[in-house]
Formats: sequence, structure tokens, C-alpha cells
Amino acid sequence: MPLYVADYLASTGHLSAAENGAYLLLIMHYWQNGGLPGEDRRLARIARMSPAEWEDSRDVLAELFEEGWVHKRIEAELKVAAEISGQARAKAVRRWQGPAADAGANAVADAGANAAADAGADAAAHAGAMPGQMPGQCQSQSPTTTVSNDPVVVRAKAPPEHVQILDCLKSVLSDERAVGVIAHRKKLKKPLTLHAARILATELASVTEPDKAADLMILRGWLGFCAEWGVNAGLTLASPPGQPGSDAASGVRISPVDDPEAWDAWRQARGGKPLPTDKTGRWTVPTRLPPSTTQHEREQAA
Repeated sequence: MPLYVADYLASTGHLSAAENGAYLLLIMHYWQNGGLPGEDRRLARIARMSPAEWEDSRDVLAELFEEGWVHKRIEAELKVAAEISGQARAKAVRRWQGPAADAGANAVADAGANAAADAGADAAAHAGAMPGQMPGQCQSQSPTTTVSNDPVVVRAKAPPEHVQILDCLKSVLSDERAVGVIAHRKKLKKPLTLHAARILATELASVTEPDKAADLMILRGWLGFCAEWGVNAGLTLASPPGQPGSDAASGVRISPVDDPEAWDAWRQARGGKPLPTDKTGRWTVPTRLPPSTTQHEREQAA
């Protein structure tokens, strides 16, 4: 909820610093929990006051509430928030379920718009001090939400990227894994873009079992997937087109001791970066020599 600075200062100018802090804590608890308890002991704990401090300030703070510690302004704002949330759900239903849900979604949106208007009027009638955000996020007034009753217009405005992302992943993964990968990225607070989904799909398709690669990515908390990670975890690389049964199908394990030529070739192919190793001091690569190695170099290394 927004913080109406002018209203807040006008209503709390007579409070001490401690009472200001207590009032903020009380209305924040009210906003998060939908109300306040009636017992003084619990109210004092919410306000972070000792019993003696609460006894001294109780009557002053109670003047900012109705009987029973009811705050009409917060009640009205909670109602507005609930109705706006209902409108958002209606639009989400319309986007995901298409025409079959349009009639129901429109009904919900219409009802939500009417209720939100009533709640907004109620909030204006009971203007008071109600912060819902930190001062750095304060606004002078809540933005106006407009809900269109035309399902065609709503669908035209809704970006189809989420559908394209899902389809892109489903081109290489089962439906369950595709949905799981999207949810995994959202959980990491790094939701997929369409471009990132295309890159990820290509990487997952580089192994013979993309679903297992997706499971590995989720279990280990990776943002993405790389073929060499999968091979080092025991997955098998997919054979390149036109090369069935090549040594890339299973990978080749190399080490700087057993095969220094191959090791040095892969190190150079990686721009001089050190190669990762497993517990045995080896690394699994698609082919003994990197694809960029010339035929002459292959013959020299063989």
C-alpha cells in the first residue's frame, strides 16, 4: 500500500518518537495479518514496548483506531488490494485458458472493478495514516487500474513469450521437465527469456537424455546446462549428425599424464584456460582432439 505522507504527518504530529514507531509497527502488523489482537499484552509486544511504556502510550495510540483496534482506512485498502488481485487472476485465466474462460473471466473482472471502485470511495472517506512500503518506495497515490472487458484486446496486449518459451523447451524435453525447468529458474529469481530458452534447449539436446540433463540442472541448482558438465556427471553426448557411433557418443577421458598432446590441444581450444578434472585427474571431452584441430595436427598427435 502507498504511504500518504501528508495524511500520516497530520494524524501523527502529536506522537512522540516512540509512539510513532509503535504506531507504524501496529499498522504494519494490521496490514500483514488483517487485524490486531485485543489483548494489551500482545499489542505491547507488537509495538515493541514494555508493559509500562504501553500503559503510558495506549490511550494516545487507541485514538488512531476505532473501537476494538479497527482501522477503517486499512480495512478499505485491504479490500481494494483483494479486488485488484482478483482482476489480475481473471486476466491470467484469460491468457492461459483462452476463449473458454473469457466469459467467466469477464464476469470476475467486472465484479472486481465495481468492488474496487466502492472500496476506493470508502478509503477516501476514511483518510488516515497507512504506510505499506518503506519511505524510499512511497507514492502519493495508488495508480489507477483499468480492466478491459474485451477479451480480444486483452489477449493482443499479453506477450506470448511465456508460451514460446514453453514450446521451445518442449521441443527437447517432456512436458513435465519443461515446466519444471521454467519453475526452477523462477525459484532462482532468474526467469528464462525466449533467447535464453533457445540456448538452453540446444545445450540440453547435446546429450542423449535431455530429461536427465534437466533433472541434473535442477538438482544441482544450475542456472543452465553445459555438455561437459553432463558428461562429467555420467551423461552421454548425442552423436553429431552424420557421425553415428563416433567417439563423441560416449566421450573420451583424457589426462595431462596419459595423453599430454590431447590435453594441450583442448587447453589451447579453450583459450589457454586450465581444464577441469574429476577425482581421478581426468576430464571427459567429446572427441580426443577438439574439432578446431587440423588434420595435420591430428596426425602429429596420433
